[in-house]
Amino acid sequence: MHRSYQSILPTHNKLLQRRWDSTYYDEHRKKVESAKPTIDTRSPQTYVHLHLKLKKLQLEEERLAIIERDNRILLEKMSYIMRTKGRIDNRNNYEYKSLNRERRQRELLRVTRENQEILRRINMRKPEYSHEKWQSDWEENQKFMDNISAFPPDWWVEEKKTPRNSRSATSQKRKDENEEDTSEQEKKEEEENSEEKDDDNKTTEKKNKDKESKEKHEKDVKEKEAQKKKDKGETKKKTVEKSKDNEKKKDEKVKTDEKKKDEKVKTDEKKKDEKVKTDEKKKDEKVKTDEKKKDEKVKTDEKVKTDEKKKDESEKSDEKKNDEKVKPDEKKKDKKVKADDNVKTDEKKKDETEDEKSTEEKSKPDEKKTDEKPHDDKKKTDKPKEAKKKETNETTEDQQGEVKVVSSDDEPTAADQKKNESEA
Repeated sequence: MHRSYQSILPTHNKLLQRRWDSTYYDEHRKKVESAKPTIDTRSPQTYVHLHLKLKKLQLEEERLAIIERDNRILLEKMSYIMRTKGRIDNRNNYEYKSLNRERRQRELLRVTRENQEILRRINMRKPEYSHEKWQSDWEENQKFMDNISAFPPDWWVEEKKTPRNSRSATSQKRKDENEEDTSEQEKKEEEENSEEKDDDNKTTEKKNKDKESKEKHEKDVKEKEAQKKKDKGETKKKTVEKSKDNEKKKDEKVKTDEKKKDEKVKTDEKKKDEKVKTDEKKKDEKVKTDEKKKDEKVKTDEKVKTDEKKKDESEKSDEKKNDEKVKPDEKKKDKKVKADDNVKTDEKKKDETEDEKSTEEKSKPDEKKTDEKPHDDKKKTDKPKEAKKKETNETTEDQQGEVKVVSSDDEPTAADQKKNESEA
């Protein structure tokens, strides 16, 4: 029972219900498979004009074409200037001469003189502050600070070296401090005595140094003044010599530049001449090759023409031969037609003659009676002759297309028969 189909709804026949349900399910699956989505999930359509911008490319090409054109024009102008001397002669052989040179030299000497005087005054001036006094004041202040302070100088360094928690360390520190204080007091007393002595010595030394410095300064000032006088003359000479040297150098530079320019121009002219010669040679070679090609083309054209003429002649000859072959056939046909026409005319004439004879016989009964025997004989002879003519007449064609009528036993023609009848 469990293997049989169990329908959802109550049914009378499970087999039919199973079939119906299966068909319904199959149709449902087909509809699901063939169902189209309501939402378009395809990729968006690509437009060529958005990716490939032809107008932009066109503008870029036009811009590059304009740049290339300008560059070409500029290069042509530069090459023309290099080939020739240009449209303007910029050479100027005028020697520069300053009208204000002496005044400027005097002004320079005045400024140097003033600067030297200012320097002399600065060196003669005594300083208002002395660094030695500042140093001594600082040392005294340092001593007072050490006396006032509760801890000795650099105490933190010693603490780092020794442990803090030990009692022995504290006791040793105190002892050391007391010893240091006593030693410091002794040192201070000694230093004070020594300082007093040093101050006395320093004052005497300062006085001596000041005297010596004053004497040296006076000597230096005198020497400087003497040197200034010498330097002025030397500076004047040097300035004149420098100006001359500069002028000479300028002249030499100008000459060397002119020589270089001339050499460049000559080399450029030589190169241009060589280029022109090579270009002419190339042009001549090209012209020769072009002429050769033209001659070859002409020859080939002539050959083609001769071949065409030969073909035309051959075609004409073939046409003539065909015409000649066709003409005899046509002539033969025409001759056959003419022969048939002649036969027909002969038959008509015979009919007419027979009619005439019948009329004559009616009009002349007596003559018929008298001439019955010979006339009957003629009729008898005429009938077999006509039969023989039809049997023996043969048409023979010659090579030229002529038609000949051959009669057996040299019998007379239809025209001869008519003549005989008319005579009779």
